[in-house]
Amino acid sequence: MGKTPNGKCQMKSTLITACFIGGHLVVSNCCAAESPSSESPVVATVLEKRITAADVGLQCDANQKPLIPKSTSSAGSQRNPLDELGARIEGEISGDYLEKNKLKATDQEIREFQQFQDRYMAWDRIRRQKDLAELDEKLQNANLSPKEREQAEKHRATLIRLAAREKKMDEAGSAATAAEWREIAGPWIEGWKINQSIYKKYGGAVGMTKFGPNPVGARKRLLEDYQKQGKILIHDDNVRREFWERMGSPPDLPAKPDEIDFTPHWKKPLPK
Repeated sequence: MGKTPNGKCQMKSTLITACFIGGHLVVSNCCAAESPSSESPVVATVLEKRITAADVGLQCDANQKPLIPKSTSSAGSQRNPLDELGARIEGEISGDYLEKNKLKATDQEIREFQQFQDRYMAWDRIRRQKDLAELDEKLQNANLSPKEREQAEKHRATLIRLAAREKKMDEAGSAATAAEWREIAGPWIEGWKINQSIYKKYGGAVGMTKFGPNPVGARKRLLEDYQKQGKILIHDDNVRREFWERMGSPPDLPAKPDEIDFTPHWKKPLPK
């Protein structure tokens, strides 16, 4: 975000919870663009924007044909090129859907998010203070096993570290501006509004994640609609097949009917 480390940047990091492909004997670097013959091939066109193999990390053979990775999963910071392609396509379509359906975060929604965050931070500070007091009392117990004592001391150290960072931020007196709050809250609010909207329109399978329900079935149908309109073109047959197979995969953790609730966390009451 182009800012030197300060309280505001620490606030952002507090509030906000993004290839190597082997096994091929003959590969060429799709990133090369020294001459027309070495330019990276376009693998997809989305809303008239070109996405090349190099853009998503797909390697190519000697004929500049994209090679499908043998491993289809991402590992750690190594994002599978097919995942990257899917993220780019979904990002473009989500932005278009957001604009067309007037789902941009409003000033009122930003304020509501901010007010919740302020309440949550205050609640969390009190909770951590209580936890620290309980740990201090627990560590005075001579009957703790070595493992229990080690775990309690680690937890205590974490709580003290968080309290020190929080104190430093308070002393810096760095409240986020309205523009910074929009940067923080906007993606969360708009993501929720898109998910709620497409699930209401398409239904389908929903997966549970730590960030809430993910309408995987609705998202696939949304992309299919854009494809039918000629707004998503995947030019390589193998890449196209792999892309749609991945889009059709069932969620890792399917949501039960009573778990499907697209109410965002900042519209729910704080834990007790």
